[in-house]
Amino acid sequence: MDAYLEPDNITYLNSVHPALKNARDTSEWLKAEYRDMMLYSSKEVIITVRNFINAPSEDNFNLAILAMREDLRDKNTDLSATEIAIRPPR
Repeated sequence: MDAYLEPDNITYLNSVHPALKNARDTSEWLKAEYRDMMLYSSKEVIITVRNFINAPSEDNFNLAILAMREDLRDKNTDLSATEIAIRPPR
């Protein structure tokens, strides 16, 4: 998201994702990440990231980051390790 907001920062992203060469690559990568996050993120995260993609600004960036941090704090404990184990413990 940082490189989307500040295209010159793609330099720092290249070390992790060498295929990203320009602002268009960054934009398409962010859109792909957005589609993936629909599987696991809260509605608030999805909406704030969508807003950031549609209108990149410091304010929209900060709102998306705050939504993500809140999402990470939500520790859903409705499953146990035993319940998700492929093989139940002996």
